[in-house]
Amino acid sequence: MNNMKQKITVLLVGFLLTLGISSCVKDSAPELGSKGNTIFKFNEGPRKDFYYLPFTGTQTATVTFTRDANSAASLQNPAEVVVLEDATLIPTGYTELPVANFSYASSDAGLILTSGKITAIRFAAGEFSKKIKITLTGSAWTDLSLKYAKAYKITDVAGNQLSAGQGGLVATFAIKNIWDGVYEVTSGTLDDVSAASGGTFTHLNTWNAANGYPNTQYTLKTLSATQIAYWAGTPFSGFQFGRTYLFNAGGSASSYGSLSPIFQFNPATNAVVGVTNAYGQPASNGRYFQLDPSGVNKYDPDTKTIQVKYQMFQPSLVPVGARTTITETLKYVGPTN
Repeated sequence: MNNMKQKITVLLVGFLLTLGISSCVKDSAPELGSKGNTIFKFNEGPRKDFYYLPFTGTQTATVTFTRDANSAASLQNPAEVVVLEDATLIPTGYTELPVANFSYASSDAGLILTSGKITAIRFAAGEFSKKIKITLTGSAWTDLSLKYAKAYKITDVAGNQLSAGQGGLVATFAIKNIWDGVYEVTSGTLDDVSAASGGTFTHLNTWNAANGYPNTQYTLKTLSATQIAYWAGTPFSGFQFGRTYLFNAGGSASSYGSLSPIFQFNPATNAVVGVTNAYGQPASNGRYFQLDPSGVNKYDPDTKTIQVKYQMFQPSLVPVGARTTITETLKYVGPTN
């Protein structure tokens, strides 16, 4: 029994000794590899996305900027870091946020501006965090289909940029109405009255993949406060919006060009109240879309589905009338980028 107690005592002392060594190593290790130097970084990481519903007043976007001091003593030293706005870092598909759309909050002490742009951030003794506040002016967002961005790069006084993970931030801004999102066509038909064989095609992957059009998911992007427009996940060559439709041409599948629907909603009821063509109403070939009032034609916020029925009119038809009737149900699967 005494031998067992001795073994337990030895094991306990060994465990406590190991804890003490481990603690000493942790306390003396330099934080984030700084070796006692102050590191500056954006808390949000290299990217921060801001999304808003359409608004006419102002909204405030905030990103947090910190310095990580390795000791309380180093934190007491005033510090200044060079922060440059760099438009070359703005991602493809985004436009630099126009001056008319925003302003920096003047109450942010330590935020140094030159000609309306951030050039440096100054930390007082004991201060480790700064907030860059951007006041957005809703009335200036006249084109809700555009996505904007601001890009910032951190350097030292000699112009040397810090690591990519800490040395910069891209802040993106977009207005999204409630119908904006990536949707999957879960059911539907396209009836082509001019087709030789009756011309009914289902809106599912069975015909899309077979005929070279693999998309069953589409991005419905905010075009205005009450409109969304079809964008294909894989755009079709030559078309900005990218939605085409198969139809029967002499017994074989073909497609319409320059046709991409825009859905108009009543925001009070979520009803689809109009469908037009993104390439003109009518387009250069005379074709245009029109809502068919016999359809369900609504967005259901509980199930996040859009049900809609609409027609494509083609003036060259004899007699003149709707060439196709499109009925579809679209299910929300995720947010747009």
